[in-house]
Amino acid sequence: MSVVGWNATAALVTELPGKTIRQLVTLYSRYDNLNRQNTLFGDAVRERAHSQNSAQQLNAEEMARHTLNAFQSGVDVAISQGKELLRELVPLAGWKETDKERAAIVGFANTALTFLRLRRRQLGESDGSDETV
Repeated sequence: MSVVGWNATAALVTELPGKTIRQLVTLYSRYDNLNRQNTLFGDAVRERAHSQNSAQQLNAEEMARHTLNAFQSGVDVAISQGKELLRELVPLAGWKETDKERAAIVGFANTALTFLRLRRRQLGESDGSDETV
């Protein structure tokens, strides 16, 4: 679906400032990379299921763990880059947020922070409880 959206708006992208185009292309590439990591994770899980010995099984498990970690880190960066890009696009669109819309964004951001903290705890990292929206 993202390719359809990209193709539909490609001609309009050239009207954006150069910095914004670079941010948009970088973010799009990151999403594309996340999709490939999803495929790699599936491959690693299949390899684990079809492994012939414990060494192959451990290798596949390690590959799955590393791919999952890279995916989760990529999601973090994509969210950060998306927020940065939004700061560039909203003024260009002339969109004025209402108080209700601003409150909804903060609500979504708090929900995302809750999920990120849980994920960090599961990975044994600092849960980022000092972070705020």
